[in-house]
Amino acid sequence: MVDDESLRRDLNATPQFIGALTELVWTQIENVAVDLESFCHHAGRSTVTTADVLLLARKNSDLLTLMRAYVEERKGGREGRD
Repeated sequence: MVDDESLRRDLNATPQFIGALTELVWTQIENVAVDLESFCHHAGRSTVTTADVLLLARKNSDLLTLMRAYVEERKGGREGRD
């Protein structure tokens, strides 16, 4: 992905940069997984729900707004099919 984006933007990404970015993203994914698991266990559940994901986004108001809008859009589409 980084190579494709670099070519599209006529930029150069070194292998060291790509490696560091990969590690950063992997660490972030691990942290998100731990947080989501903690939220659902705290709520007495064994399955992560939309509420857990929204709770994770609570400190980023722009992201939270986008995610809430997406959830509402999906709920609206589901109701139309029932």
